[in-house]
Amino acid sequence: MDGDTTMSLRSTGSVLVVFLFTVTVVLGQDNWGVTYSSQRICALKGSTVDLSCSFTYPSGYTVTATEWYYWKWIWTKIPDKYIGHVLYLGNKDKDCTLRITDLREEDSTLYYFSFKTGYSWISGSSVYLTVTDLQVQLGERYNKKTLTCITSCSLTGNTTYIWYKNGQQIDESSSPQYKDPVSSNYIDSYSCSVKGHEDLHSSTVCIFGQYCNILKYTKRKICALKGSSVDISCTYAGYYYVTSSLWFSPKQSGRGSDKLIPEDLTTDPGYAGRVEYPYQESRRYSGPFTLRITDLREEDSAEYRFTFKTNYFEWGQSFPGTTLTVTDLQVKMSPATVTEGQNVTLTCITSCPLTDNPTYIWYKNEQPVQEETSSSYVHYFSERDSYSCGVKGHDILRSPAMCQKCWSVTYTSQSICVLKGSSVDISCSYTYPSYHEVKKTFWFTKWDPGKEPEDLILVPGNEGHIDYHGDKKNDCTLRITDLRLTDSSEYRFRFITSGGHFSGSPVSLTVTDVVLEMEPTSVSEGNRVTLTCTTKCSLDPNPEYSWYKNGQPIENTNTKSTVHILSVSSEDAGRYSCGVKGHETLFSPEETLSVTYGPKNTSVSVSPSGEIVEGSSVTLTCSSDANPS
Repeated sequence: MDGDTTMSLRSTGSVLVVFLFTVTVVLGQDNWGVTYSSQRICALKGSTVDLSCSFTYPSGYTVTATEWYYWKWIWTKIPDKYIGHVLYLGNKDKDCTLRITDLREEDSTLYYFSFKTGYSWISGSSVYLTVTDLQVQLGERYNKKTLTCITSCSLTGNTTYIWYKNGQQIDESSSPQYKDPVSSNYIDSYSCSVKGHEDLHSSTVCIFGQYCNILKYTKRKICALKGSSVDISCTYAGYYYVTSSLWFSPKQSGRGSDKLIPEDLTTDPGYAGRVEYPYQESRRYSGPFTLRITDLREEDSAEYRFTFKTNYFEWGQSFPGTTLTVTDLQVKMSPATVTEGQNVTLTCITSCPLTDNPTYIWYKNEQPVQEETSSSYVHYFSERDSYSCGVKGHDILRSPAMCQKCWSVTYTSQSICVLKGSSVDISCSYTYPSYHEVKKTFWFTKWDPGKEPEDLILVPGNEGHIDYHGDKKNDCTLRITDLRLTDSSEYRFRFITSGGHFSGSPVSLTVTDVVLEMEPTSVSEGNRVTLTCTTKCSLDPNPEYSWYKNGQPIENTNTKSTVHILSVSSEDAGRYSCGVKGHETLFSPEETLSVTYGPKNTSVSVSPSGEIVEGSSVTLTCSSDANPS
């Protein structure tokens, strides 16, 4: 790879940088040489490794190119298709370090560095990289089982091993062998990991037989687009039915003041309206148990774990789960400086390798021009054109347009969720050739082929409801007030200049009302009721909620989207509603909670009262407070 080309880093795994000893390879005389920090490296599958390297050459020479090669039956230059997996951290001066991310078994091979001065290539010796995973090896001593965390090569540095039993961390030691022989229940399972690389743990093994309590995540790492949705799932193999379960993230603070109790993601206000557990009620034996997160945000990047209870045991909370990385799309141009008509390579880059080998779509002036599994697009450059990229199946989640003196429309957000009755600004800016004059600007939602789209402001019923707050220079902001459910649509900005016209990609606007879900609506005293304030899309930023009973605010209640009444009393009966703070006039329709309870304050009355003559009639009345009566 040329020294001027920096390959994009896409990694969600751990970084393993190894320094063992220095081996200097002297190539001839006069200070020609390549130095590797180590010539043998052992690294975990899925981690990141730096092949640390430096080079020297006599003064008066200029390095014009640098390359790394690897052994694949013959010495082969590391190809451009490895972009996102390989990153050259060096330069054309002295540093020649190569970083390989998300290591795979096929990365185990020899590597060497070469640099060019004038017409000559100078090469160093090779570095041997071995990629290994962790496995639990079972042995036997005194009729008990021994456990050893093994690899196919010796991990470099001071390695600390971590042991898990039924999902709970039980030991941490510098020895790869678990401290005690195991003689335990046949349902128990064990696994191991290395400190600093807990996400790269071994497979879980049964001590006795082939069947025990095992939780397995479908994917250990997921990379997903900002604004999209993701399913994180796992399966359970064991003897018992799951009686209760939840998903949580170690980044959460825990429930209340007890940091040891994980908080169910469905009650976390940061995920309000965006998290659900589909199919969970019908899959209590083995799963799969699925966590679905919609409208992904960058702050959703975290590790997610599943924990559950049966009637006989509880799965631990320290067992590593699935690591999610949320990324957006960006366009990178190489070379960075070009002239009109020169061929350029455009690359659609992300902060991590997108899961499931996506198909990339390239757009030129908002029109699709290429659909390939490759993230690169080679085209001749024109400063008047704009380029953006997207992923098939997520057409609205495109990268910002890249251009120089070109046509473009850029939105602050391409997916907006707002409350019915509120107002919204769809913030927007646009560019065009500097020698053009803007003649007309407008927004539209419908466009019939062969016809000019209709300006939204001119549509009957939109006067005073939709206003253009932009200008004829660069601002194209649209404001909509007193939002209606029927305003949900895809909005596009279009402008016409003295030399052409251009339409931006669509912005998705969803207008939602607030709905209170009560489960159950009728309950006996002492049982639990859950109130959830829902919207059909995720409000941004994270909203706080207000709660009402019989039309009056409920004091000292939490501001989350879910409230639990843990032990219902007759006093809790009534009409409930909820709203979003800052929009108190836009609360939900009321739901009535009916509480059934046995007789209270039972009494007997006699009529007539006072002294009664023997032989006369009296009426005895038994009364009490109860529901039903």
